[in-house]
Amino acid sequence: MAEVIHEIERIRLAARISQAEISLTLGVTQGHYSKVINGKAELSLKLLRTAEQYSTTVAAG
Repeated sequence: MAEVIHEIERIRLAARISQAEISLTLGVTQGHYSKVINGKAELSLKLLRTAEQYSTTVAAG
């Protein structure tokens, strides 16, 4: 599961998207997103599914 969120973070950084912007897309607060990235919060199933969809959409172009 962690691989998905770290892939999202890699894409976010490469695209120069802020944590606030990606958080809106994923439907979580910026604070929660930051905690998940830093391993201080669990990755919820809802966030995982949304992140997987986002990752697939971005990878497809």
